[in-house]
Amino acid sequence: MGSLLEGVRAALSQIDGITLTGLSVVGQDARNSVQRQLPRLLGIAAIVVVAWLLVILRSMRLLLLSLVPTVFSMVFVFAVMHITGTKLNIVNLLALPLLVGVGVDDGIFLVLLFAHDPRHVNPRATPQLSACCHAITMTSLTTAIAFGSLLLTSTPAVRSLGTVFAVGILGSWFGSIVFLNALLFFLNPTWNQRKSSNVQTVDS
Repeated sequence: MGSLLEGVRAALSQIDGITLTGLSVVGQDARNSVQRQLPRLLGIAAIVVVAWLLVILRSMRLLLLSLVPTVFSMVFVFAVMHITGTKLNIVNLLALPLLVGVGVDDGIFLVLLFAHDPRHVNPRATPQLSACCHAITMTSLTTAIAFGSLLLTSTPAVRSLGTVFAVGILGSWFGSIVFLNALLFFLNPTWNQRKSSNVQTVDS
């Protein structure tokens, strides 16, 4: 469609006073504009988010850990889109920056809990981690269900938005609850040392 419209425009450009119009033309122009502007806007948003997280966390390691759910979210989205043949359009493109925000939210709760007290990485060590994981799970499920309801609409573009956002939310949940939790546990030598010292104390 894009190449066809460009060909028609090129043919009509030699005639003064003629402008190509119609819903297809407006939709294609809007899609091209979003595709051109979205990478720049996402880049600006990513720089601002990373800079703010670095100020708050004051650690590059914690910053990278907080982005893990977002990475999983994007991987899930593009994998499902590839499998199902879903194409990016002007509507579902808007889900990508929203998923970045949701993923960072999920990650930063666990990372801040870990930074505040490394013992929280052990699920049996404190109820705070269980409460945090429960909250992330409930918010992820309710958000996925809400956007998943868009699959019931008759508009393909809106259905694709529901698919992209629901899959991205589930990917973010998996990245935070499953992968990030395990990663924080294995990257936490402090808690392992405390565990070993406690065992030695009991044995003595």
